[in-house]
Amino acid sequence: MKSILLIILIGFTFFLNSQINLDQNNVSATITDLGFFFNNPFTDNHGYEVPIGSGSHTIYSSVIWFGGLDINGQIMLAAQDLYGINDDLWSGPLTVDSAVAVTPNPLLQSIWSITKSEIDSHIVNYNQPAYIVPASIMNWPAHGDISLGLSYYLAPFVDVNNDGYYNPLDGDYPCIKGDRAIYKIMNDKYDIHGSGGLPLGIEVHFMFYQFNSNNYLDNTTFIDVDIFNRSSEPIYDFKTSFVCDSDIGNPFDDYFGCDSSRNNMYCYNGDDFDENYSGILGYGNNPPSSGIVSLSHDLESVIGFGNFPTGVFEIWNIMNGFLPDGSIIYNNFGQPTSFYYSGNPNNLGSWSEMTALNSPGDRRIIMTITEDTLEYQGHEKYTFAVLYDRSGTTAIENVNGLLAISDSVQSFFNSNLIDVCPFLTMELDDMNMNKFLIYPNPCNGSFNLNIEFNKEYNLIISDLSGRVVYKSLNLTQEEIVVNPKIPSGIYIVNIHTKGVVYKKRLVVE
Repeated sequence: MKSILLIILIGFTFFLNSQINLDQNNVSATITDLGFFFNNPFTDNHGYEVPIGSGSHTIYSSVIWFGGLDINGQIMLAAQDLYGINDDLWSGPLTVDSAVAVTPNPLLQSIWSITKSEIDSHIVNYNQPAYIVPASIMNWPAHGDISLGLSYYLAPFVDVNNDGYYNPLDGDYPCIKGDRAIYKIMNDKYDIHGSGGLPLGIEVHFMFYQFNSNNYLDNTTFIDVDIFNRSSEPIYDFKTSFVCDSDIGNPFDDYFGCDSSRNNMYCYNGDDFDENYSGILGYGNNPPSSGIVSLSHDLESVIGFGNFPTGVFEIWNIMNGFLPDGSIIYNNFGQPTSFYYSGNPNNLGSWSEMTALNSPGDRRIIMTITEDTLEYQGHEKYTFAVLYDRSGTTAIENVNGLLAISDSVQSFFNSNLIDVCPFLTMELDDMNMNKFLIYPNPCNGSFNLNIEFNKEYNLIISDLSGRVVYKSLNLTQEEIVVNPKIPSGIYIVNIHTKGVVYKKRLVVE
């Protein structure tokens, strides 16, 4: 196993890898600025401990893969391995027009950690004379350097005075979910891919977050994944896969399964006692179950595999719901399926590893989501949750408990987490179409702007990558002629006023 202690960047600038434990609830999850997570690369140890302080872990390492086809049908992959031996993702953003990784990383930091309590204190005290803005808020990566070709907007934030610019001294603050969040920005263009795949030209934003609670949320970690296509072409048959090396304590006595109706996959112990193994602490009696649920998208497949796939075609095969060699999976009725062991092990007639009498062992599982196309300059958002249950009295009873928790977490997501912290460049407020008018649209360069409310406002025009191309502040006129002198293309007109942002598309011919 390879532990990466130092990244050498072009220009002879050196950065020690950053590592943070997200431990706001009953879970301690190790997050680094490398392409994988829930693993400690410095000690080569498991990185997802639950209950916190117990010394027992449910996950050895996890990673999220991205893949697709170019216009000629060639496979493009960012398939970082689980152990840091072959890298496909690196810290830092890409340029918006050509997907170039700027070196050294212009954001200076590679990972950010912030708590809700810090934000709450900032909201109350930002304008007090003795208040000092915490570094976690001051250094939030809200903007990219447009002189380097980066997107003007990066990490989401709350723009208190609606001027389109992140300034904590004006009361602005990071927009996060949960009671604590860890944020990182990565790309797949910095170097040659260790997987052997062609780069996609994507910039990927991760937000890991937890809620401190006295219910099922206390054992849950959420992950938001935002993918921006910074390349000059669409990505066809675009796929996102969550890959997990799940070890329920002792890594060599586990089973896996999935529930396609719930969009989840899970692991559980092969018997009701989880032994210690070679210094790894088992869970003992009544070992828990652990799983991953896709909260935002339906799954296309769940596959289990033993040895890590080698080469582009094996990786692409399992991302498409096949075995690494391309073989089709058949269920216990002889029917082809893309969901491996989709039956509940508590039901004797279902298709599970337990009912199939498999030998327990070390399990790696992958769930995949497919989009038809990730368009040029397109953006796609995914949300996952890592689950845990030990409420039953046996290993398979804990599977039932996990499935119930999966339902509860899905309901919580549907009610509380959708449309929270939108990226300013990508969300159009179609419900407020009549708040302002643009005409003519399309236009030849200049256009009339008619405001339907009597408030001071700021006018900001950005391109589809988020780069600000024109702004005019502190306006009060209900109707003005705007001549931004911008080239032909599609833009977003943003009207900022007193806690609200209204947006419309503008076409310049």
